[in-house]
Amino acid sequence: MLLSMTTPRFFHTATLLADGRVLIAGGQRIDPGIFEFTTVPSAEIYDPRTGTFHRDGQNDYSPMGPHGPLLPNGKS
Repeated sequence: MLLSMTTPRFFHTATLLADGRVLIAGGQRIDPGIFEFTTVPSAEIYDPRTGTFHRDGQNDYSPMGPHGPLLPNGKS
């Protein structure tokens, strides 16, 4: 089975959430029209139980950069 993110991206962050899902945020993608890197200021959630990706709906994520693990208060 081939799984696909809702938005193809690389250099993104992935944070394991307490419920077993994975938050995938930010990153870069190659813009096919101009063949340049474009930032991806969105996020999506991967659910390994269903093998599906769903857009998070927020557009305020950092495009790149390291983030730490999920903290007990729910922040990374």
